[in-house]
Amino acid sequence: MLLLSLPARLFSGLAALVIVFSGVQLYGLIGISRTAEEFQLLKSFHLNFIFQLQSLETSQSSLLLLLKSLTDSQGKSSRRTDLLKKWIRLTRDKREVAFRRVNRLVKARIQNATGDELSYLNSSIVTVINGIKKDIEDLKTRFIELYSSENEIPQSRVKYLSRREHVIMSKIKKLVTVSRSRIMAVASMLEKSEQSTIDSQVILLIFSLVLSIFVLFTTTTPMRYLKYVTQGAAKLGKGEYNAHIDVKTNDEIGALAEEFNKMGKALQERENRLIQTERLAAAGKLASQIAHEIRNPLASVSFQVEILADMLSDSALTGAEKKDAQDSLVALSKEVDRLSGITDGYLEFARMPKPVFRKVNLIEYLTEVLDFVEGDLALNKITFDNEFGSTEIYVDADEDLLKQVFLNLFRNSADAMPEGGKITIGIHKEENLAVIRISDSGEGVPEKNLSRIFDAFYTTKKHGTGLGLSLCKQIIEDHGGEILVESTSEVGTTFYIKLPERANQS
Repeated sequence: MLLLSLPARLFSGLAALVIVFSGVQLYGLIGISRTAEEFQLLKSFHLNFIFQLQSLETSQSSLLLLLKSLTDSQGKSSRRTDLLKKWIRLTRDKREVAFRRVNRLVKARIQNATGDELSYLNSSIVTVINGIKKDIEDLKTRFIELYSSENEIPQSRVKYLSRREHVIMSKIKKLVTVSRSRIMAVASMLEKSEQSTIDSQVILLIFSLVLSIFVLFTTTTPMRYLKYVTQGAAKLGKGEYNAHIDVKTNDEIGALAEEFNKMGKALQERENRLIQTERLAAAGKLASQIAHEIRNPLASVSFQVEILADMLSDSALTGAEKKDAQDSLVALSKEVDRLSGITDGYLEFARMPKPVFRKVNLIEYLTEVLDFVEGDLALNKITFDNEFGSTEIYVDADEDLLKQVFLNLFRNSADAMPEGGKITIGIHKEENLAVIRISDSGEGVPEKNLSRIFDAFYTTKKHGTGLGLSLCKQIIEDHGGEILVESTSEVGTTFYIKLPERANQS
């Protein structure tokens, strides 16, 4: 079963690489975009905010110095006092401008801020700015009185203003401290984000490299097996049909190697069958010639034996001499008959007819064959046990030729059980085949002889021709089937005949 075809594997590998590399680039762009947004925020707000706070802090410091100078100048030159008042007004106006800039900057940022940034602004910035704004508004009337007063300003009023401005100064410094801390936090976050992006990029690149190596390995490994397939095909072309391509992969290369192996096996079987057919044809031609050469002399000898027997019956020989002569003639006649049987077998082998097929119900047919031979074999103490698993199994066959096969197998089984025994016949279906099993409880066939049991003229019997099983094999193969044998010495022999099942069983 193919898991993934080679083109699908190549496409999947390429798609995986494209997806991973696209993911790497996308993640990098997202990280860069996020860093750019944070940097833009740092540049547009935080740095500008700290700059405006420093300007506000400078104006506030100048205002505090002027208030201190005003305190020190009390009771001295009135001109100096008036001059300080003007400077205080100018510095305070400058402080008002700087504060408004800070306040506008914060309000603008609040409109676009979300999440942690909005929480930070509301809790750490807006609260302090509102406090500064309230303090400035509270002191506004007192500073107007300070500007408009032509008399000497009480020391206590100036000190009060100075204390309140110191409070405002502490709040401004708090804003500066908070803003610097925020800038450091944002800078640290940008650094971590940048490092995280770099680390992620490195990890994704390593993963991409590993994936590339894996894809390269999984797509090029099958290609290496093509060499073995090519070598196997070359051997097959040279006639080395037993060459085996040892490639066991779940892809097209493995399937191709498996088909090559099947083709080689089929070609080897076909070549063996062709060689066997050529041998049988040559042997059959030779046997036919020998049979013709022997048959006529045997007929003449048989005729002469009969004449001698008639003459002997009319002779004047004594009883004992006459009986010995008659026994010799009987023995000679039996040998002539045996030789005639052998020549008939050779001629039958040489003149094997082509099968004439017709629809045959194997169950009924085998039942008839068993009824035909059961009586003769019973005389040799041989019984039959049929195991027919079905009532109807149809094949296309030549009944006369099949009968010759079964009779031959039953005769062989009987010869293997001289003291009697049992022959078991079974029939079952196996895919599109009808399988006939014939087992005996005889002496079995030695393992070393099994490979030659179907060879023509090969026999282990004293008076056998070696043609019986060879004829059986030829007949079964002419029916498009095969015959197999299993045997164990002293246990018995089993023949399996597999015939193509008829397509239309009705």
